[in-house]
Amino acid sequence: MIQFLGALLLTGGSTALGLGAANRLRARTNALHALCSALQTMDRELSFRLTPIPELFTLLAKTAEPPASDFFQCCAEGVTGEAPRLITSLWEQAIDKTLPELNKEDRRILLPLGNVLGRYSAEDQRAAISEAVSDLERAACQSEEIHIRKGRIYSILGLVSGTFFVILLL
Repeated sequence: MIQFLGALLLTGGSTALGLGAANRLRARTNALHALCSALQTMDRELSFRLTPIPELFTLLAKTAEPPASDFFQCCAEGVTGEAPRLITSLWEQAIDKTLPELNKEDRRILLPLGNVLGRYSAEDQRAAISEAVSDLERAACQSEEIHIRKGRIYSILGLVSGTFFVILLL
């Protein structure tokens, strides 16, 4: 009975590790899609309403999908808090704090946008946003391909490795 329970726990644990790896791939894809959608909304707001950046961050915190909503909530709190900070440093800290699923390349795409927001004309800001959106959409497509290709492999590999170890130990 104890051997059966141990075998079940070993197989279940390794399967959970495989599923966790697959979920991390999915989380990156979802984060990239949410950011693309939020940045497109930001572009429209700057284009048609010329919404100020603090108000824009608050709007996106309410309307965007997670984790983009968390990101913009962090930005809104930093801009409108007791000690308002520069958007550049605030943007970088919000990326680090709320978007852990992004890789270095994704962060490299987002970071320059923080240098442009609130500093330049609406057209320059919109151009930077459009460039970031196109790069993030490309990264999201690549992330989807990786998730499709490797997600199943990770899940199956977790199950198979657990079964292998059970057979090995018996």
